Amino acid sequence: MKYSEYLPSEKLKSFVLNYWIFEIPKKGKQKKSILHQSFPENSISIVMIDQPYYKGVRLLGPHNVKFEKEIYSGSIYFGVRLLPWIEIDSDFFIKEKVLNKTSDAPQNLITLFENINTHDLQSNINIIESRLVIFFNSFKIYQDDLVKYICINLSQGMTIKNVIENIPYSVRVIQKKFKKVTGLTMKQFANNLRLRNLWLNVLIDKQLLVKAIYDYDYYDYAHFVNDFKKKMRISPSNFKDYHSLINIEIPD
Repeated sequence: MKYSEYLPSEKLKSFVLNYWIFEIPKKGKQKKSILHQSFPENSISIVMIDQPYYKGVRLLGPHNVKFEKEIYSGSIYFGVRLLPWIEIDSDFFIKEKVLNKTSDAPQNLITLFENINTHDLQSNINIIESRLVIFFNSFKIYQDDLVKYICINLSQGMTIKNVIENIPYSVRVIQKKFKKVTGLTMKQFANNLRLRNLWLNVLIDKQLLVKAIYDYDYYDYAHFVNDFKKKMRISPSNFKDYHSLINIEIPD
């Protein structure tokens, strides 16, 4: 299995955080399934699905718990991960409604992605991006500069307290605005980032889990295990064993 991410072109950087591809190779004639479990997610993704029993487009909402899905050999998933600080004027993209869910994509989006060859995405990326431009231009889209400021600083490792201390609004007003735009609280957003970065260090950089736990400010190993099991409903060792089977490629 292979998971990779790459960045959009300049014309889509105002809307798209990155693209991701998850490929599950076909093994023999039998279409075997496995239970896939991945990190919590801070953004909505538009997902093109090409699997033996289903082809289509779905929306993957932000998650404050793990995402779990039965997947099949011979499948390809292509995701367009949207920037968390943009709001699209459509009922389909109200983030609090799609939190911890997958949902139907709007018909105009499904139509735009018809006839895209998911087995040759690199050759089709210009077509995909051109169609995405058409899609984004069909809606009113708002960028919230305050939420963007918070998201970027949290992504760079700042604490919530340090990020918001000089913002001239009450904490309650900031929290309300942040959740409305992203679908998550600032704490959930920051915790998702911490968990993702910790595991990428372990899985890609081969850092020892015990060292990574302290690098990401957990009190001790027991604190991390309890927090992880509560959020993910799986032990860290089982999670690591499964994700060690995936070739993960993330740009610097």
